[in-house]
Amino acid sequence: MTIYTSEDNWSRATANTNVLTNVAIDRPYIIPVTDVNTTTIPQELQTRLQEIQELINQQREYQYQQIIMNHCLENSKNKEQTVTYGITKKESKMTYKLVTCTCCGKKRRDYNFSQNVEGVCRDCVRRYYMRDAITREWIKVRKINGDIGENVGQIGGWTGSYALIKNLEENGYIYCERCQRWHKPNNIAETKDGEKMCLSCISRDHFKCEHCGKWELKQNRVGGMYGSQNICKRCADLYYARCPQCGRYELLDNFRNFDNQVLCRECYSIELQKCIHSYHDNRVVYTKRYTTEDIPENGLPIKPDTCFFGFELEVSGNKNLALEFLKTENIQSDVVLMSDSSIKNGGFEIVSMPMTKNYIEKVFIPKFTGALRFLRDNDFKGHNYGGLHIHISQDAVTNKQLSQLGEILYGNQRDRKIWLGITQRKALEMNSWSRMDNKIRDFYSIQETNETTKSPVGSPRYSALIKDDRTKTYEFRIFNSNLRIERFLKNYECVLALLDYTKENEQNTLPVCNTVGFIEYVYSHSDKYENLYNFFVERQIKEHYKNGYDEHEIERVA
Repeated sequence: MTIYTSEDNWSRATANTNVLTNVAIDRPYIIPVTDVNTTTIPQELQTRLQEIQELINQQREYQYQQIIMNHCLENSKNKEQTVTYGITKKESKMTYKLVTCTCCGKKRRDYNFSQNVEGVCRDCVRRYYMRDAITREWIKVRKINGDIGENVGQIGGWTGSYALIKNLEENGYIYCERCQRWHKPNNIAETKDGEKMCLSCISRDHFKCEHCGKWELKQNRVGGMYGSQNICKRCADLYYARCPQCGRYELLDNFRNFDNQVLCRECYSIELQKCIHSYHDNRVVYTKRYTTEDIPENGLPIKPDTCFFGFELEVSGNKNLALEFLKTENIQSDVVLMSDSSIKNGGFEIVSMPMTKNYIEKVFIPKFTGALRFLRDNDFKGHNYGGLHIHISQDAVTNKQLSQLGEILYGNQRDRKIWLGITQRKALEMNSWSRMDNKIRDFYSIQETNETTKSPVGSPRYSALIKDDRTKTYEFRIFNSNLRIERFLKNYECVLALLDYTKENEQNTLPVCNTVGFIEYVYSHSDKYENLYNFFVERQIKEHYKNGYDEHEIERVA
């Protein structure tokens, strides 16, 4: 027996093999059954090869039976068939019956009839019948002449489904006269005249008023609405008004009074941004304010070590009065307004230009007195609603002075309560915005200051005294906000007294400056710090320092 395995032997083996060519058999199993040379193969192997050949023959018979069975299952139930298969050729023969269609009356083969409608051919079902979209039953939707049946209605939408009219009415569908289709109630709208149409038809020449919700003709729409609204004339006359600045309509409730003008909310917001800048707006230009007394007699520029002061006063109240406040006493020449989210109940922050001591006392204070009176008259709040931050120039303060200030503000924790009384701060607010405890202290000692040129003040954001590199200043954050001019001057004079007190002790190599020494210094210079001294006497700061200060006294008088 000879076994063919190579590709060339496969061709020769196929020619000499009685294998059915229409049956797929893998090549390694093709074994010739004729011209077998039995002299070269042992008897046991010959017996095994014969068994394999019998298995292959049985597999072929099984495949033939599966082909015949699958073909029979594919035919319809009404078909009578006989199928004959040959070895290399397949032949089929089918028998059928002629049945008369009850719709068109023509005789057609039985397998051309529909299984959905009994006795009707497939062509008639496709031409005259539709499935009811409500009941899911097959109904006749057209007459023989092609017209739609009177008892059948078409459902609106992309599907174009049909249903009996009685079924549509029972299920709440509404008929649209314009498109002559039935629609669900949520797709139907009623015009002002009471005509019901589907949304697709009514939107062609009508619009829905966004205020009253009624459908009006498009020629009755008022243009220029804020946010591209669709408003009818009636609603526009009753509930809307035209903005004099932009010409658009806006709800009456959304108008704001700004500089004796009634503006819509968008125009108002634009104008307000011109008055109230965003926090630390880089577009704001700060120009120094000084008097002729600050200029040297020889006409040289102002000294670089001249101390400039700046104020940040947080007030709570109606932002709509921002422009009117700036015009009061022409205070807008010396301050700008900024938004600040930390202010209670909204408001703005009054930020001054850098000013010398002479300019503050002779020019700024007279104008600022009238400006604060305007805020009080219009129910603005300051005390316990925000803070007052005072800036001083970095070039005007030495490192030794700063070290002495650190000893006053952070040196003795027993002094913390008395500073609550001086600054009129609550303990909770002090801990939140201007901490004075040793944990946040960032000062060099007096000895360390002598050994370095670096500023002894650090930049922790919520500390009592910080270094602000953005404005090149040192910032005192310890004071409570107040709209009384005498309290504002008290806080300003407190910073002046601290600077003068540490200046006199600048040459000391030991930390001789402390809170009790500062209080004695103010009492001994009462004529220089009049408002601060009067506050100390009124609140009995000296006596409280000896006996202990009651924190509740802070809230008693602003």
